[in-house]
Amino acid sequence: MREVHRVGMADLAAARVPVVLCTIGLGSCVGIALYDRETRVGGLAHIMLPQAGLRVTN
Repeated sequence: MREVHRVGMADLAAARVPVVLCTIGLGSCVGIALYDRETRVGGLAHIMLPQAGLRVTN
């Protein structure tokens, strides 16, 4: 069984294989994942977008 590391909102993590990085509930957030095949290291960031005011346009 693999070790799983959950990345929460406004969080980031890096790990080597066989650790699995995961996140849930991205919604309006941005997820960025990177992986280096040579070193077998990956990273995951769960980035929250800044709150915008209500803007109505026609």
